[in-house]
This record gives sequence, C-alpha cells and structure tokens, in this order.
Amino acid sequence: MTDHIFTDWSVDDARICGVFTVAGCRDSIPTSIHVPPARGDDGIWRATVVFRTDPAVAEARDLVHDGRLLLAGGVLGHPELPEPLIDVHLPDTYNVFEKGGTRTVTVGVAGVPGATAVDLLVRDYDGAEVHHSSVTVSVPDSVRHQDAQVEITLPDDRNWYCLDVTSGSSFARTTAAVWPRHDFGPAEQSIIGLGGFSTLDQGNQESGLEPVAEERALWERLGVRHLRNPWLSAEESETTGIRTGLLPSGTPGQFDDPDAQSFDDWTEDALTRGENSGVELYELLNEWNARGAGDEISALATEYSDRWLVPFHTAKERTGSDAALLAASMAGWDSTFLDTLRDRGTWELLDGIAEHAGRGNYTADYDGATWNFLGQTRQARAYLDEHPGPDQLWLTEAYACTRPNTWWNDPPRVAADAVFLSLLLAKACNVKGVHWYQLTDGLWHDKYGVDPSDPEYHYGLFHVDRSPKPSAAAFAHAAEVLDGAAFLGWLESDHPDLRGLRLTTGGREVRVLWSRQNGYITNATRVGTDFHPFPEPWETSGEQTLRVSVPDGAVCSDVLGRPVAVTDGAVEVGGSPVTVVDDAGDGDWPAVVDGEASVALTGVSVRRDGTSLTVDGDNATGGTLTLRITGRQVGGEVTETELTVPEGGFSESVDLGEAMPSDGSAVGVNPGQPPQVRILAERREKLTPEAAQPQVWRAEYYRSV
Repeated sequence: MTDHIFTDWSVDDARICGVFTVAGCRDSIPTSIHVPPARGDDGIWRATVVFRTDPAVAEARDLVHDGRLLLAGGVLGHPELPEPLIDVHLPDTYNVFEKGGTRTVTVGVAGVPGATAVDLLVRDYDGAEVHHSSVTVSVPDSVRHQDAQVEITLPDDRNWYCLDVTSGSSFARTTAAVWPRHDFGPAEQSIIGLGGFSTLDQGNQESGLEPVAEERALWERLGVRHLRNPWLSAEESETTGIRTGLLPSGTPGQFDDPDAQSFDDWTEDALTRGENSGVELYELLNEWNARGAGDEISALATEYSDRWLVPFHTAKERTGSDAALLAASMAGWDSTFLDTLRDRGTWELLDGIAEHAGRGNYTADYDGATWNFLGQTRQARAYLDEHPGPDQLWLTEAYACTRPNTWWNDPPRVAADAVFLSLLLAKACNVKGVHWYQLTDGLWHDKYGVDPSDPEYHYGLFHVDRSPKPSAAAFAHAAEVLDGAAFLGWLESDHPDLRGLRLTTGGREVRVLWSRQNGYITNATRVGTDFHPFPEPWETSGEQTLRVSVPDGAVCSDVLGRPVAVTDGAVEVGGSPVTVVDDAGDGDWPAVVDGEASVALTGVSVRRDGTSLTVDGDNATGGTLTLRITGRQVGGEVTETELTVPEGGFSESVDLGEAMPSDGSAVGVNPGQPPQVRILAERREKLTPEAAQPQVWRAEYYRSV
C-alpha cells in the first residue's frame, strides 16, 4: 500500500500544495509521519519518503477534497495504476436519492493527454440495463485530468444501481440507491443504531468527502436513533432525536502504574463526556472476554468487577446520572465472564449487557455453530431472562462483512439479506438496540485511512468512496418495517422450509417470510482455500423458491423495499426475505405453501400435557429421524431435547421438564406473547465432492403450546 499525505501552506493569497508519498505508512499527524523501514537484499534497513510540489499536486489535492480519490491517484501517477485511469462520480456525497429521475454523472480521465473513449453502463439490483452510452474525454496537455458529464435516468423510486465505466484495461465503479424519505418515530420505539466511528474529534471531517451535515442527514435517512459513541452534544442529541452511548476504553492493569492516569481521573473524564453528550448508556469497556479463556476470563472478570464496575457505578450514582450501565461487551457469547460478576455480587449493579453477535458464512437465522448471529443473540437473551436483575440486551456490534472473494464473508446480495434479517431477528429476541458496525468501509481508528488487508475494513453499509452497498438500502427498509413495531411471534407454517416473523405496527399485521430450501451455509461450494469468488450483486444462483399465498390486498416488498409481484394470490419466497403488510389483519394465512421440502418432515402438530409434549407428524425421509425440541431456557442456556421418531406417520411424546413453557416466554418469543416451542430436524450434505464443508438443511416448525 502507498499513502499520499498532503500538506498545504498558505502564502499571502496563494496556496502551495505538497505531497509526501510513503510506502506502508499507517499513521500521520500535521507535525510527523510514520515511515516504516524495509530491509533490502543487501541486509540494510531503509525508509523512503518522496516529496513533491508541482501543479499536479494541487490538481490531485482538489480531487481528494471532492471525494475523487481514485482519480487523484491517477493525477499523481503510480506504476501500478493503468493509463489512462478513469473514474465515475456523482455530486452527492453518498449517492442516496429520495426518488428516481435524471442525474448528472461525471466521467473523469487522468494520465495520458489526448482523447479517450469511455463506456458507461448502469444496471439496477436485478441486473437490468437502465443506461448504456459512450463518451469521449479529451485531456489537454496543460493538465493531468479532464471530466465529461453524462445524463442518466434512474427509473425507480426504490432501487439500487451500479454505475460502471470502462476504457481498455481501465475500469471504475460507483453505486447509487433510491428510497423515499420516511418519518421515523422517537428513539424509544426504535432499535436502530450505528457504531464503529473513528476516534476523530467531533466534526473533524474532510469537508469535501463527508460534510458533517450530510453525514447526519444520512443517519436520518437510515432511521438511526442510537449511536454507540458520543459524536453529538446533549443539545444535538435532543434536536436530532438520536440517543448516544459512551464506550470508555480501558485495559486490564491500566492503573497499576502510580505515575499514570488514575482511575478517578479516568472516570471523571468518562462521566464528563457522557454528561456533555446526554448519553443514554455507558458500555463499560470492550470485549475483555476475548483476552483469555477459562480461568483467565474469570480472573479478568474479577478485576473488572472489583476495580472497574464497582467504583464506576459508585461515581455514576454520585453524579445523579440516569443512563443505563452495561457490562463489558462480549466478543461472541461467553457466559463465564458474566457468571463471575454474579458470583462476586456485582451483577445487580448493571442495567444490561452488550453482545457482539459476530457471524461467518452462515445465514443470519442460523444458530447451529459458535460464530452465528441468532444463536449468540438467543443465548444472551436467555441469560438475562434466567438471571433477575439487568434486563437490557444491546448488540453494540453487528455486521455483514463484504470483504471481497473470501468464503467467510458475504457477497453483496447475501449481505443485504443478512442486514435486513439481522435487525428483524434482533427485534424478535427483545433486543433494546443494535449498533451496526459500521457506516462506511474503512478503519475504525482512522476515518480516512486505507488498509484493505485489515479484516474489519469492509464492514460498512457504504463503500470507502461513500457510495451505497445494497446493505444500506436493506438497512433503511428494515428500519422502516421496525419503526414502532411489536413482535408477535414466529410464523407457524405447515411447510418445513418456510420461516417467518410476525409483527404489528400501526394496527397492521406485518409478516417477514423467507425460505431455507437452499440451506443455511453461504459459500458452501468453497474448497479448502480462503479465496471464494463472489458473484456480482445482481447475480443469483437459481435457487428454489416456495409459492406462498397472501391475503387479498396485501402489500409485498423485498429487502430493499421494492414491490414484489403477487400472482394469483401468492408470492415467490426464497432465501431473501419478503415483507407482507396486511391491513386487514387476517391472522390465518398462509393457507397454501407450495414447493419441495429439503427435509421430508410434514404435518407437524403439538399437544401439551403438563411438562410433556406429544408431537405428531409424518416422516418421509426413509428412516428414523431425530427431532430437536427447544422450549424455555434452563439455567440461562438455550437447551434442546432430542426425540427420535420412526419412519411414516408418528405420534411420540417427550418430557421437557424445566424447559416446558408455562406462563412465560419461550425462546424467540417476547414476554406477553403466547409461548412457542421449536421443533426441527437437520440433514447435512456436501454440495460438491470438493466442498470444504457440508450444506445444512432443516425442517423447522414453531408451535404455540
């Protein structure tokens, strides 16, 4: 990686622009630059800095100011960049529009003087070409770049668009999204938030790349009502209706040095920052459970309990703050740390816990392995429900990483589905708030830093050039669906692959439907290497779908909020969720679900007698089948009871004991709603002989008891 670090001097009415070029630079401030050395073949370590000041530097500096970083690199020149270098640019910072229509696109060329023919192609989320043209851009001898303007039409009021320009071997891309403005309700009725901001001071953004006012307007467009970090003052929080959290940083043994900052000074600083920002919560430290295992975690939790939590709580109470206090966030689910707090009697000092429900190449609703979203969220919710005291669950880091062509991460279209579904599932698990990690690709510790090798560089809803991924449009649509919504329970379908959540908002019944005919493992055809080629966002794999009947007059939409066609009273449902809004509130649908079953378990019904369940159904798998039945959590853990059933029609009983729902909630059902049990059967099989892991399919049913 090569970094260009600009330095400007003002001389009378003129400006002198200079640029330092430093290979591998990771840090710079106005008075110093980190220059890492490299060892040459002769064994000598050398650090190299190149400085230049000429008209091309000023030209590149202006392009950086306008957010056109690629073209700025082309103006400065680099042996690994093609010549001519081209780019495509829209004047809006984030390329997010309220409605379709004509837009002016700037096509830029840098490098070789003369005429260059550039091809511009615009596709929508389905891959349909909405614009295709060519333009000739002529770069004069006197400058290093030139622009041309092209008029395009974005035809829909809700869609995502990809703008590609090509010329010979040179290629560039930006994106745009269109969705209508939504008048979101107050923070108290929303779980939607953002996290992962860099540590830059408040408002210290490059004016051309990301004006503060535009960034905050984008928060509003996305439905953001909570921030993990205090980037707003108390007055601004009140004005915008966006609540703020504070995560003060701290490490084990931090105050052992008597000459360093004291705990009292650290606490006073944190509480002062919180008061100035009008915070709604303090998330007291970050991911300490990731620093060890077993007894190490217990030792860390002991230090945390006695030397951090107790005195911080005391100091917070002394200020009269009513902000919630959360335990140190968990990196993945780990009850050991929290068990230690309970053992030491400090559990009751908390108002809630923070969980980082990370996920790999699993769908958001998979809960069968360690690093998955729903499983970790359910475990955290179960722990709180089982242990009286703190009751708030915050997901202060949730994500759908789009690091390109890596099997562990999400292709763009998969990420959009995961973003939408993760937020809906968080609501189903009675989560108080979700801080999505993060708004844009980049480095959390350096807002404008560039390091694609950093594993967290690609976590944004927006690309590093601030253009939207499909994830951004899906995030906004999820915020709309959830605005003021209450969770009613899981869909009780008769098809083993149909999944669904039931909500109500504004007197309307809302159901979010998806199918798992195609399994829970994403990138399941990967071989034993990290590289796994990603499809383009508009490319789909020809997956199976279910045909699901919907009520007359129902309004159906996809994860971006685009209309989904209803044909003969039914919609096609695949792995990408479909939202169905039913103004009539007809709770008896879907009456018909057509499509092949991935696991031949059908006709499932449940009868209850005390703590015992009798499960009826038909097993057409050709052999005995092991069912897993999930009821209430026991001892803070989500527990499953196994039941083996014979081939053919069956009626088998199982005693769930403490896990049998009574008058309280069951796993995945909010308090106050009828308890449900979950019944599932699973099969695994590799999609190809070379695949490194098997695909997972489940017949899954929810039944009220």
